[in-house]
Amino acid sequence: MSLVNPEQQCKIATQIKFSQAALKYKEHACVQSQSAKILLDHIVDNNSGRCLDIGAGPGVNTFALSQKYSEVVSLDLSISMLDKINTINGKGTFKVCADMDCLPFKDNSFDAIFSNFATQWSQNLPKLLKNIHQILKPGAKFYLTIVCDGTLKEIAQAWQAVDKEKHINDFVKPRDLLKYIEQAKFKLKSYDLNCHQDHFSDPLSAIKSIKQIGASNMVQKKMNKGLMGKNQLKILLNAYPKSEAKFDVSYQVAYLTLEKTK
Repeated sequence: MSLVNPEQQCKIATQIKFSQAALKYKEHACVQSQSAKILLDHIVDNNSGRCLDIGAGPGVNTFALSQKYSEVVSLDLSISMLDKINTINGKGTFKVCADMDCLPFKDNSFDAIFSNFATQWSQNLPKLLKNIHQILKPGAKFYLTIVCDGTLKEIAQAWQAVDKEKHINDFVKPRDLLKYIEQAKFKLKSYDLNCHQDHFSDPLSAIKSIKQIGASNMVQKKMNKGLMGKNQLKILLNAYPKSEAKFDVSYQVAYLTLEKTK
């Protein structure tokens, strides 16, 4: 009998997958890099305070955030990811290995919070947003990108040719996301929904790409050796939609600037 509940099992699996991807994350996280650049441009405040980076990974945005804030706290579930972050000379940079769903900070602790491509892994997004609201100082902002419904649609379509089971993770619907933001008592300063795509020369590379950034879950379970026969794999790859001689992987990304009102 397992003493670990399903939520804990999911957390452990996520931690392991991102830790395994730590070495090559920067090489393969193309869409994440694009969205980070856009989100960083949203930060227009002249703020020299303390910023929390939720889901910091290997610190791909640590340097850019350190140019905007005097202190950057990088939080991630994977210690292997955090180990890749280099100390920035002359800047207050700190690393915290913790679960975003159990934020280890006091209320009113941060002048800003930044999170790119991370909060979709929360087991309770409405509660996470409320907790983030609490640890922000009054008047502070939360700069966020989050993956939404419609992400990995090509992979989902291909799997429909194999069976009628669900093979991708559930992602939040934009209307629900806006509802959760309102419930958390944030003021919505800006909101955009964009589709980003990675392009691959063959369908197998497209499917495997999500493992290379640590984001695989339900898809990879079926792709594991012994769980899928050659005929099923052939059907899957033949059913993968093709666009202008390319095989795309789509990500529906919401860009938000939220403010904790004074």
